[in-house]
Amino acid sequence: MFSNAEFQRGLKLFLSPDGKAARMIITHEGDPATPQGISHIDAIRHSAEEAVKGTPLAGSHIYIAGVAATYK
Repeated sequence: MFSNAEFQRGLKLFLSPDGKAARMIITHEGDPATPQGISHIDAIRHSAEEAVKGTPLAGSHIYIAGVAATYK
């Protein structure tokens, strides 16, 4: 799988060249610009922090972007 050209192309979209940064795409079910969408940002951050515990990414900086995060 790691030698598959399509997989390699995907890695370039989600991992930095040095392998120290990763991108995750989270899609809201509703409109992220609403109060309900904005209210999800803290839970998203908490989930990301929990997901990296006990991994080589533990202690990483987590940045959230997008409409809901910007409005928050």
